[in-house]
Amino acid sequence: MKVIPFSCLLIYFGCNHPIPAPSKGTDRTPTAASTSTHPGAADFDFSQIRVIHQPPAPPYPSEAKASGIQGSVVVELTVDTHGIPTSAKALSGPIELRHTAEAYALKWKFSPVILNGVPQYARFKLTMPFRLRVTTPAK
Repeated sequence: MKVIPFSCLLIYFGCNHPIPAPSKGTDRTPTAASTSTHPGAADFDFSQIRVIHQPPAPPYPSEAKASGIQGSVVVELTVDTHGIPTSAKALSGPIELRHTAEAYALKWKFSPVILNGVPQYARFKLTMPFRLRVTTPAK
């Protein structure tokens, strides 16, 4: 199990890494922009959450890239008692980047959040900056 420290969680999109396919046999398949968060989810600050798996950044959304759209998307993420995301909803940021941010957030894995010795549903905000890479033409 690899734990990624909070200080290493800058996410820059634009890499040409494919988004990994969901593993077969997964019975929990949350959807991006799901509005059904767990009613008993406790609110936490992201600095209190331990990341177990941060997948490679997805490709930059092609329409946003062609239009030169950049910015940060704030996603509200709810995770279950096992640290698996169950819902993701973009709260702010460029509209053209929100779906990609929500879908990407659902692929992360976290340590279960423990409160008074009991695993809890947890809700927190994750900020994802989207920055286009500047390329200079070869001479």
